[in-house]
Amino acid sequence: MSNRNKPLLVALSVMIMIEMGLYCAYFEETWRSKYFESLTHGAPFAVQIALLVVQITAEIALCAALLYLLYRSRTGFKASNSIIKRIIALTMGTSLITIFFGLADVFTVYEESL
Repeated sequence: MSNRNKPLLVALSVMIMIEMGLYCAYFEETWRSKYFESLTHGAPFAVQIALLVVQITAEIALCAALLYLLYRSRTGFKASNSIIKRIIALTMGTSLITIFFGLADVFTVYEESL
């Protein structure tokens, strides 16, 4: 790993650690609740929305970082550039699907709480 990529690695690592912290907080809130209805209001609901937003943000950041690194790794040879273009297309496709369903999940959860 080059020194130019270390800030990117640190930023992505911090984002993933925040996401893991929110997972732990949500698990603790759901573990303490006695009824399912109590998860749709108050602290568990706020943690759930924050977790979904951080997941979407992390997906966008990871996709952007991967696309950046793949774009920089092109070699100039036709065969390897072709494979890198396929990987870029696959990365964008899967990330867009994940982001779309993540946003749908946020809006669905938020509307159900109203």
